[in-house]
Amino acid sequence: QVELEFVAPASLSVSNVEVGGVGYSGTLEYAGGNQLRVTGIRQVTLPPTAAEAAQAAAAAAIAKAETDAAAAVAQAEADAAAAVSEAQAAADKAMADAESAQAAADAAQAAADAAAAEAAAAQAKVDEMMAPHPSEMMVSAAMLDPSMASLDQVQVSLAGPDTIYVSNIMYGGMAYSALLKYSGGTSATVEAVYGPMGKLIPDSVGLSQVELAFVAPASVEVSNVEVGGVGYAGTLEYAGGNQLRVTGIRRVTLPPTEAELARAEAAAAMAEAEKAKDAAAAAMAEADAANATVAELNAQVKKLTEGIPLMGINPGLLNLESARLTIAGPDSIYISGIQYAGKDVSTRIRYSQGTGTAEAVFESTSDLADVLNMHAAQVELAGDALVVSNVGIRGRAHTLTLTFNDEGGVDISAQDDGWAVRTVGELRRDEMITEGTYLVNGFADGRPLPNEGAWSESGGAVIQTDSGASHAKYTIPASQSGSELLFGVTASAGEGSHKVGFGLHLLASDTPESGNTWNYGRSYLIWATRDPFYDTDATHLQFYESRDNNTLTWLASRLINQSLSAPLTLEALYQSNGIVTLLVGGEEQLSLNVGTAISAGDSIALRSLGGPVEFTQVYVTAR
Repeated sequence: QVELEFVAPASLSVSNVEVGGVGYSGTLEYAGGNQLRVTGIRQVTLPPTAAEAAQAAAAAAIAKAETDAAAAVAQAEADAAAAVSEAQAAADKAMADAESAQAAADAAQAAADAAAAEAAAAQAKVDEMMAPHPSEMMVSAAMLDPSMASLDQVQVSLAGPDTIYVSNIMYGGMAYSALLKYSGGTSATVEAVYGPMGKLIPDSVGLSQVELAFVAPASVEVSNVEVGGVGYAGTLEYAGGNQLRVTGIRRVTLPPTEAELARAEAAAAMAEAEKAKDAAAAAMAEADAANATVAELNAQVKKLTEGIPLMGINPGLLNLESARLTIAGPDSIYISGIQYAGKDVSTRIRYSQGTGTAEAVFESTSDLADVLNMHAAQVELAGDALVVSNVGIRGRAHTLTLTFNDEGGVDISAQDDGWAVRTVGELRRDEMITEGTYLVNGFADGRPLPNEGAWSESGGAVIQTDSGASHAKYTIPASQSGSELLFGVTASAGEGSHKVGFGLHLLASDTPESGNTWNYGRSYLIWATRDPFYDTDATHLQFYESRDNNTLTWLASRLINQSLSAPLTLEALYQSNGIVTLLVGGEEQLSLNVGTAISAGDSIALRSLGGPVEFTQVYVTAR
């Protein structure tokens, strides 16, 4: 973790030198001649290593997973109880509604049965009436004796808001009356006609729905006369003299009665009740399923937490009879000859401050290679099995499946995934690509800074073609902040370029208006270059900090085996604790702690050395 920094005019600051776990810093000063003076040696706090940061992240993830699991179980139980209560209440209401609807339906059916019986008796009379007069019949006024009629005592009175009662119509010494319901306009409905002995027209002839309408010049349309449950309509026409002609007698569809409406409403209520009962049954089934799921989850959690430690050592498979102990260093011992599950294994243990820590576990045939890497393992529950993925065995990723066997032990099967084990940084990078929010995705709203480079856009790419450009920049506005940020740029350089480089300034602020500066305000730069200055044709991956006074401070570097002539993706994963992980093609290259002095920015910038350099993608994601 050593960092070097040139301090004008003739000093070199050296920091983060680790001696026995303690950090030191100091200054090398040129004292003239061939003398160097070491001054200012002091203890400093070392930044956390990648392993320490990963261990802290893993502990936090485990604690969060346990909390989330407990909350999920509690929520599931609460949801199940609420679902059961709600379903029961819905079932009770549906049953009450169904019983009420059934009572209404029974009453409507009884009324309908009585009406049907009366209609049957009247039907014969209707058929007899219709047979001899299929089209019309004549009513003669001569059949009535005017001398027997007297209207002197007729009385008209209101029988309701829209009903009139006409009484004391005298004929042959007998009093008759009628109840009329006014329907508006020129229409009225005859509700009933009464004679001395009661209703003049029997109940088998229903007039409750009769409607009268005057038809100019001398007709009255009579409709909805009910005879035996059948509807009829016809027309009374004035035929001159004292003659009225009845014409156009025909069957019609009667409007529904109140009983029929009640019966329809009852049927609809019954249907709704049946639906409610079905919904209640479905809700009960869902509640039962939820309870079963909660019970199964509780059983699995109990089985996993109280059973044999899935990630630990099974004492029944361990044999220490042939174990041998040797000194492996001033504070380490090496134990060999251990038998575990029928295989020879060994381990190196480091003793520090009263605690022994296993540094590595080896197979006897592996030439002391570190065979197991659990630093970035991913754990999930799949049915009755625990699946642990991204487990490194000799550098390759494996998926382990742990299941309980009939003897109470744990069976472990391992499958080679076919690729190298992924680091914590690589897994975080994958999550940022698939789950992060894109702050930048492409070159929209970007522009070249003047006075450096020749920039153009073509086919969705941005190209810098000036082979003599030393620090050309293309700026893109982007507000950047978050607990995690992933910056990525994809580019390639021309084959003929002997001195070339490209990269991305990130978390930039206070930036210059011109491209003719070595720095880019306050920012970091991820950079890939091939330069004879380094006396090698290899590609260098580098990370810089841009500061004031037109300077770039080198922070980290390493050689990579990729060429710059093919499209190459450089990525920097920034975490709010100051840890930056550099990746090439999705694979981690190095990790460093840059602190938190620069944690947000308002722009990013493409940067190139020489040319032609073609940029085909740039992106920033956050979460």
